[in-house]
Amino acid sequence: MTVDERCSSSDYVNCPSLKQFHEEYAQPMRCPFLQESLVQYCSASSVTKYVPYSESSIIPCGKDSHRYCDLFLSVAATNNVGTAHETVRETMIDNIHLPEGLSYSTNHMWIDQSEDGICHIGVDAFLTRIFRNIDAVNFLPPSNSHLQAVVLTVRGIDLQLVFPLPINVTRVNSYLRADLQKLILHPYSTGWLYEGTLVDANSIKSPSPESNMVRGDDAAKWMKNEVQHLSEFVHNRIIPNQGAVSPVMMDGGVVQSDFLIHLTKQELFHLFNEFFSPDNHWRKTDS
Repeated sequence: MTVDERCSSSDYVNCPSLKQFHEEYAQPMRCPFLQESLVQYCSASSVTKYVPYSESSIIPCGKDSHRYCDLFLSVAATNNVGTAHETVRETMIDNIHLPEGLSYSTNHMWIDQSEDGICHIGVDAFLTRIFRNIDAVNFLPPSNSHLQAVVLTVRGIDLQLVFPLPINVTRVNSYLRADLQKLILHPYSTGWLYEGTLVDANSIKSPSPESNMVRGDDAAKWMKNEVQHLSEFVHNRIIPNQGAVSPVMMDGGVVQSDFLIHLTKQELFHLFNEFFSPDNHWRKTDS
């Protein structure tokens, strides 16, 4: 309350706005039109915006969703107070980050379910290591099966990713349309795609064979196999068709991160279908 604030003092009678009513009031010590309520605001924001305290449960600040807020993440990084995840532990597979506590789909998407049931979905660092130059991202309307799809445009080609677990979406990360570097550089935090709740809340704890979700040690083993699979795929299926060795470091070595620029449109589709296709989990389950 400021020193010259008049609404809660007897000086309210000199308020120009009050005088237009021309009425007498039984409570002379404060303005009868003064309404008080608890509010909250984000101290990390450069612009103070007051939010009614009663609405804390319907905004990200009042839920675990704050862990994916750009402002929170920037302050957390500066003050070393945490990341988007409950734990900062992560596994590194050939310089590919694999945060613990997440569940991963075999077409290289992830889901983080908080204690309040709110989920965030994104793509993993394996995908962003390959597709380092994404032209655009577009969120498709949900299907009747509640399977969410997003289209990544790479070199003018539309590639559709589908998350294998049904989810009720509450919002999408529309900021990615203006800043795709968030998706590429920070896929597990500010680069998230969807927020929502699972149609079946237990589908992560007891996933169906069709969803083919992995986590923990299984996720690390799976990612290690995927890295090896990528090297074999490029050596055995891409290089023989091109008659060149430029996409790789050496015969039998790991694939360079910029190898995508050497692929034709057909080879790019072949690569996507092998690792990121919506039908990818069915192919791996049957094999």
